[in-house]
Amino acid sequence: MRFQLINPGDPEQVFITVKNTSAAATAVGDWCVYDYTTEADGVSVIVPTAVLAACPAGVWTEVVADDGYGEVQCWGHCTFADLAAVATAGVAGDTLVLSTLATGYCTTAADFTTEACVGILGEAVATGTVANTDVTVHIRCL
Repeated sequence: MRFQLINPGDPEQVFITVKNTSAAATAVGDWCVYDYTTEADGVSVIVPTAVLAACPAGVWTEVVADDGYGEVQCWGHCTFADLAAVATAGVAGDTLVLSTLATGYCTTAADFTTEACVGILGEAVATGTVANTDVTVHIRCL
């Protein structure tokens, strides 16, 4: 676990090193969840699935090949978190952000039965925003 040095004017951030077991390379900004069904080792993460969406790990900060190790931001101010498409209505800032099923994006839908709260949206997002859009989120995956 790595903590960003606390500097006046810079928000705090926390990072962890994890292993990508998604069977594909990661992308910066993709969300990931702990893989406790296949690997169950406490360091393996995958793209969220219906079974594993409730165990968020954070947001990838770098591209990592399958079975490679890399850094995930698990707490703090993040300006590159991927958001799912906003089709019907805009989303206000200060909205809870949830991990999604079978994608690397987060969403603002309110299905707490299968999804976990991963943070708070730090900006308003307009209607018609396409998937994989980078947004500012205060990540809360510790």
